[in-house]
Amino acid sequence: MADNHYPRPDMERDRWLSLDGTWEFEFDDGEKNRGREPLGKTIMVPFCIESKASGIGVKDPPPVSWYAKNFMRRDLPRGKRFFLNFGAVDYEATVWLNGALLGIHSGGYTPFTFEITERLADNNRLVVKVSDPRSRGTLRGKQYLWKWLSPIFYTPASGIWQPVYIYSTGGYHIKKMKTSSTMNAITVSWNIDGGNRLIMKAAGTKGAIIARKEIRNPEKSGCATLVIRNPRRWSVDDPYLYTVTVSLHDRNGECDRVISQAGLRLIEAKSGSIYMNGDPIRLKMVLVQGYFPGGHYTPVDGAAGYERDIMLIKGMGFNGVRMHQKIEDPRFLHLCDRHGLLVWTEMPSPFLFSPVKERQYENELMDALDRDSGHASNMAVVLFNETWGIFDILWSGKRKKYIRDLYDRVKERCPHLLVVDNSGYDHIMTDIADIHHYLSDDSKIRKLYSSLGDKKKMTMRFFKIPRAIAYLILTHRFSRKPYLSGGTYRGFEPFMVSEFGGAGYYKTDKGMMESFADNIRIMKEYPRIAGYCLTQAYDVEGERNGLISFDRKAKYDLNEIARINAIIP
Repeated sequence: MADNHYPRPDMERDRWLSLDGTWEFEFDDGEKNRGREPLGKTIMVPFCIESKASGIGVKDPPPVSWYAKNFMRRDLPRGKRFFLNFGAVDYEATVWLNGALLGIHSGGYTPFTFEITERLADNNRLVVKVSDPRSRGTLRGKQYLWKWLSPIFYTPASGIWQPVYIYSTGGYHIKKMKTSSTMNAITVSWNIDGGNRLIMKAAGTKGAIIARKEIRNPEKSGCATLVIRNPRRWSVDDPYLYTVTVSLHDRNGECDRVISQAGLRLIEAKSGSIYMNGDPIRLKMVLVQGYFPGGHYTPVDGAAGYERDIMLIKGMGFNGVRMHQKIEDPRFLHLCDRHGLLVWTEMPSPFLFSPVKERQYENELMDALDRDSGHASNMAVVLFNETWGIFDILWSGKRKKYIRDLYDRVKERCPHLLVVDNSGYDHIMTDIADIHHYLSDDSKIRKLYSSLGDKKKMTMRFFKIPRAIAYLILTHRFSRKPYLSGGTYRGFEPFMVSEFGGAGYYKTDKGMMESFADNIRIMKEYPRIAGYCLTQAYDVEGERNGLISFDRKAKYDLNEIARINAIIP
């Protein structure tokens, strides 16, 4: 089913054609050149193969499948150049148009684009081969590699799971555009392939232009800053957005135009607290997995499904979400911008790393930052979670250096974002020293919290692999020290409990609401804790520890949840 809204609201164009809906489909049967003739099944795009909404609904599909879609040139929007865009395909996509190879893209969470201008005919056939080998080194997040790993991991997601569409431009093209902001200015970064004028405008709510800049003979890559007079700043209570329009021109007029939004805001981690626009803010977050009834990785009703979840979360008194082990659709981030919900974006983890997979991970990380780092709601990026895939960090100086270097690269690329190197524990270099625990005993919780800030008590030291493996096995359910030997606690990082709760994960006589409230009251005793993230928003498959059920029905009094969140101002 096609969504009538442009799939990239942060880079919107008015000339486009959705290719969502019914596609031909078939699992691989070993034959060559599949897709030239009609395939035997149909599938609904953009829903992964495993989902009910796709019409296939096979939980453990073969590793290779084929998609095909016919479209007419007369249905395309007017323009001189045409570009085919895939929002996300898990995991490797090989794409042909009218028998000509357009290219191959690896990585299941980020977009890719091919220019198709020279390949178009009156009648067109688009063919996609998808390979999802479920290798231990691919970025899988919470998708299980082996079925016995459920319930803490979930049914995989294979194939096309974000929108597919074609957009058109004039003779020149804005290849990339993103915004970043301070409290008083919006910086526009671009990548273009020609043109002699680039015009940038920022407008307020009523459409009045409040800042404008024109660049003549622009470089193919560059950035420029729009200073906003009398700025109205973005916050969770007042999520005010400016409309940013970027147009590219040649001597004959406008070639391409994209529209985005930007919120003026500054996020900082300093003096043991998190600050927004110069004022301390208490993060009250909830863990979100990004799975949806019927659609699995994609809501069946498109953007409306994302918005419904956001409003439920805001209504429970949370001001942010930790997007766990999934790079979410940009429509979700756009709606978080609009409604004032902060987001931690988190890279999906592999099970094991290798030099080849390091490069794949870094490519996908940088693609995600290029696409998503300009959202006002996007305040932090989490590089790894609970040492998944990087277990050698416990004993390897080389791996520790890799984490430090990666932290530095991300900070250089996106200085307006906070960076969490390894959420939960085993930190090396991080802006937020977050911890995870699933402790049911109040005295143990207080003991853990009282150690925060004491360098001797916060750092785990060992030098032999057997001790490191024992540490992994014995501590995985409870809590670990925040830093590893060789890590750097600089003294100003705020502490945050970014996973706790998990009703049903451990034995306790307390109910979910009592346990949640007691945890918050204990945190209130320790002002150095700058925020929290409760596990979790909704049930997913075997994990029945959500505040609401998987079909988004209340399991507890939502007003009571909001009252608990209000315990700490």
